[in-house]
Amino acid sequence: MIKHRFLLFLLTLYSAALTQSGCTTTRPNTSTTKSSTPSLSTPPSSALAKKKAAPAKEKAVSVETLYKQGIEYYENNYFIQAALKFRKAAEQGHADAQFKLATLYYDGKGVSRDAAQTAQWYRKAAEQGHADAQFKLASMYYDGKGVSRDPAQTVHWYRKAAEQGHADAQRFLGALYFVGSGVPQDYSQAKHWYRKAAEQGHAEAQLSLGMMYFNGTGIPLDLQQAKKWLSLAAEQGNQDAIAAREKVANIQ
Repeated sequence: MIKHRFLLFLLTLYSAALTQSGCTTTRPNTSTTKSSTPSLSTPPSSALAKKKAAPAKEKAVSVETLYKQGIEYYENNYFIQAALKFRKAAEQGHADAQFKLATLYYDGKGVSRDAAQTAQWYRKAAEQGHADAQFKLASMYYDGKGVSRDPAQTVHWYRKAAEQGHADAQRFLGALYFVGSGVPQDYSQAKHWYRKAAEQGHAEAQLSLGMMYFNGTGIPLDLQQAKKWLSLAAEQGNQDAIAAREKVANIQ
């Protein structure tokens, strides 16, 4: 009995000693805690705020496409739309578009009729070597429409077009040499340019060349050559050539 009480006393002292020394056991905390580091798979809210949808880029349209669209509108008589397309292409230096825009200004289709704008756009195309524009610009200088009348500029632009094989320009340049307008009168040059156009089937040039041979103006009279060129013009329905051919036939 005494031994039992002594053991209890020792156990009591041991427990007290443990309590005073702070050596208590604690169970480990097995609960999971959320990390303060953001997940790599989810972008931070600030990044989401800055990320905006990129605006859709307008598909670039080539200058040639603009011109072709203008032609399509023009052929279907949508002249306002044609003018818009031609202008966009013309402003990018497209010579054919510049010529077409000038023509719209000349005719007053899709835009107000404006001789000055007509001349401006013909000039832009002409300076790029556009033969039709060179011919039209020369005619404007001859008539004094949209520009001041200028015989020298008339000859200059007719020559530019004529040298590219433009039959109308060749015929008009021949006429200028024939009468001496803007250039010294020169029948040899008149014949040269008339023939250039006549060989391309230009009826007016064939008539003019035929009459030079018929009258012997600046060149030897030659009824055979006169008949040849007058007949070619007459076959195209030129009434003056028909009448002149009859005169040649009566002489022969």
